[in-house]
Amino acid sequence: MSQIKISVGSWNICGIKPYEMVDLTSWLLPQGSTAPDVFVLGFQEIVELKARNLAQGNTENIKVWNDLVMKCLKTKAPESKY
Repeated sequence: MSQIKISVGSWNICGIKPYEMVDLTSWLLPQGSTAPDVFVLGFQEIVELKARNLAQGNTENIKVWNDLVMKCLKTKAPESKY
């Protein structure tokens, strides 16, 4: 029976875009740990909670945060397949 390492995290973003130089490394890949096999990430309030954003399906922040997470993982754990 083989084992897998799973990292689970949740973050309330409060509907804001990340500032340019935000580094998610300390959250996704804490110092001294090896990259997990699976990441399970939850983002709450990824869009500002306004009726217009919710009704129109505003996805701009979703793309920005997704790109930021993927960039961090590809840079800091390039041996893994994300």
